[in-house]
Amino acid sequence: MSLTDLSPREWITVTAVVAGVAALLAIIPWQYQHPVCTTKVVEMQTALAKSNDEMQVVAAAGTEAKCPVWRKRADILKDVAVVASACGPPQQTRGAARPQFDTEHAFYRRLVAEQCG
Repeated sequence: MSLTDLSPREWITVTAVVAGVAALLAIIPWQYQHPVCTTKVVEMQTALAKSNDEMQVVAAAGTEAKCPVWRKRADILKDVAVVASACGPPQQTRGAARPQFDTEHAFYRRLVAEQCG
């Protein structure tokens, strides 16, 4: 049997199967993140949590005590933005900017520039 011998109903079935397989092949890589991404996301969440704790410790301190913590926070946010862009949640487009991290990073960079010299 050749492709030219197929009935219209068989053509529809073959077309649907081919389209379904193509769709699955396109979707599967986006559904399952590489283990490296999982590790990086956990590392970044841990770094953010630690940074949050450090920020609370120096909340009542003077600017001199806060500056190193702010610098570290800015560095962490820069790394978090890179990881989020590369390994973002499957429902988001990979490679897209994550404005919340970019905005917070810019805030701390400006704070360091203005307050810490």
